[in-house]
Amino acid sequence: MNPCAAILLVSLLLIGHSADAAILEANGSYQNCRCMKHTSDFIHPKKYESIEIIPLGGACRTTEIILKLKKGPKVCVNPNAPWMKKVLSNLQSQKEQRAFPQNE
Repeated sequence: MNPCAAILLVSLLLIGHSADAAILEANGSYQNCRCMKHTSDFIHPKKYESIEIIPLGGACRTTEIILKLKKGPKVCVNPNAPWMKKVLSNLQSQKEQRAFPQNE
């Protein structure tokens, strides 16, 4: 096969794939997120038993935060809610303290 023809074929395949992905994304076909609705309402830590943080990636274009309530279903929380930013900051601080304990 002619090298120029091979390069042209590969280029066309890559362009075609990119166009298909753009069309899927524009049509909302990247709906593989677990959360379709989010709440920004404050939920007291005593009301949930666990927090699941799913980083953005793959088909979901946003970070997802899912709280498992002690009484009731799981709830998706807006990661940009001010109170949730504080919770995430506190979790990060706790994680860092456990990873690098300070000698006292």
